[in-house]
Amino acid sequence: MNAPPKDFMESNGKIYVVVAVVLVIIIGLFLYLFNLDRKLSRLEKEEKK
Repeated sequence: MNAPPKDFMESNGKIYVVVAVVLVIIIGLFLYLFNLDRKLSRLEKEEKK
């Protein structure tokens, strides 16, 4: 019962869930920033006209 946290998570397969959730959050953040950059670039271009 006193297994190290790493072994405990790997034995239950929860480490894969944690990695998947972290990857989804990071990908979502990058997509949000990319979309925000596109909108900002469009606004800057319209303002120059």
